[in-house]
Amino acid sequence: MRIAIISEVGEMVFCGRCGQENPADSKFCTRCANPLTQVPPPPAPAQQWQPAPPPYVPPKKNNNTLILIVVVIVVLIVAVSIYAAWVVFRIVDEFPDNQVTVTVTSDVSVTMDLTITINGEVVETFTLGPGESYQNTYPFDPWSTSGSNLSEVIVTRYDGGSIYNTYTMDISQMTLDQEGHFIADFQIID
Repeated sequence: MRIAIISEVGEMVFCGRCGQENPADSKFCTRCANPLTQVPPPPAPAQQWQPAPPPYVPPKKNNNTLILIVVVIVVLIVAVSIYAAWVVFRIVDEFPDNQVTVTVTSDVSVTMDLTITINGEVVETFTLGPGESYQNTYPFDPWSTSGSNLSEVIVTRYDGGSIYNTYTMDISQMTLDQEGHFIADFQIID
């Protein structure tokens, strides 16, 4: 069975078998008697293939703000460190002169021979009897970088020419008096 293609041109319909023009209200072709039936309208044109959209990728975060914050923090840390160093050195420079007062007190029942070494250099040798005290003030560089013993006071006790004991006090263990002089107090006990 053949289907007539109806194409409306004005008020005419064409036969799908023989192509004859027929009035629009005709049910059969006037030439071949082919039934003229309505053909459903042609389907809508197929959509053209379009690629799938790429997956969603969130926009990159702007790290400029984070970088700026880190730079500001580093600059602040450096500035505070420089200021703290300046304050420390300014205070040290304000000392009238750098001195250390060494006090050695004997709480032993024998007489002993002692030496005082400051920043690696022997500055005094003396004898101390039972219950006696010795005190003297010496030049002292708290920021010394010479020798192996930096910024420290050592009291060495001898017995018959041999070292009996050594007492050491570095700058962190010393105190300061009102004039800014360092104080190193040693107490010799058995």
